[in-house]
Amino acid sequence: MIMELLNLNNGDAFTENFEVTEKYTALSLGTGTVPVLSTAALVIAVENFSMIKVQSNLPEGYTSVGTRFEITHLYPSPIGAVIKIEIKIIRLEENRVDFHFIASEGDKAIATGTHRRAFVNTESFLSKIS
Repeated sequence: MIMELLNLNNGDAFTENFEVTEKYTALSLGTGTVPVLSTAALVIAVENFSMIKVQSNLPEGYTSVGTRFEITHLYPSPIGAVIKIEIKIIRLEENRVDFHFIASEGDKAIATGTHRRAFVNTESFLSKIS
């Protein structure tokens, strides 16, 4: 049912940029001792970008939740760097979508990985926590 309503396809690709600021550094987030882009901040950026692209295509009453994330963070990026995130749908099924992503600073890939989001009925999902 959800598949028929989605305006997404295998192979669809999207790009978004963000600037590394102090709040995204390993030092600020407490995940390291250096003022460079934190892996945790990069994960959040990719997950948020993916969520936004999916959410705008889901029917009312549905949302997506992250269920899997794999990242290889290859190079550090300083405060002020502009990071380009490219996500591509590599698998789209009735209840989930898998993305491959590359994060780049200029011409250099700084991270790569995959992210999975599951489509869920919001009310049913939230009822599981009561």
